[in-house]
Amino acid sequence: MLTLIQKFRTVNVKNRIIKRGALTAHFVYNGKKFRITNVHLAWEGGFKHTLNQLSYIQKELSTNPVDYEIILGDFNTYTPFRSLSKRRKIIENVLGNGLKDVFFDLPWSCDISYVSNHDKLAPFLRLLRKFKINLRFRFDYIFAKNLKTTYKEMLDLPGSDHRPLVCNLEF
Repeated sequence: MLTLIQKFRTVNVKNRIIKRGALTAHFVYNGKKFRITNVHLAWEGGFKHTLNQLSYIQKELSTNPVDYEIILGDFNTYTPFRSLSKRRKIIENVLGNGLKDVFFDLPWSCDISYVSNHDKLAPFLRLLRKFKINLRFRFDYIFAKNLKTTYKEMLDLPGSDHRPLVCNLEF
């Protein structure tokens, strides 16, 4: 029998294998079940494919209910700012089970104006930066169930197109 990660690890796009994954850790604390799942979803196939991946993950996770839960990671949602709130609600509905976006008010977490110099788009993106044009999207999420957010911040640090999301969650 294949594990969740084995079933979910690849997507075939135009004869190219794109490796994707999900990693889940289970804990017991004071007799309560706690689970953290980190995902890296494929952007290939668009938002509908993202929702299919999330539905699959939620179906697998729902076979083992927990008291506290965090699902986080790179959801690769190319969402224009104007439709971000609607998309976030759709994602929350697919995840269900009381999971809420910790960074519900965050407009972006990834600036694809900054990519590796080895990327074929790097010269074009350098030109955009010269004119102070950013290509920002909300790719990264932290969803939590039955946990209270006491601190949250996106660190706007150079070095990657994705910005680190940091938060404190309490029982």
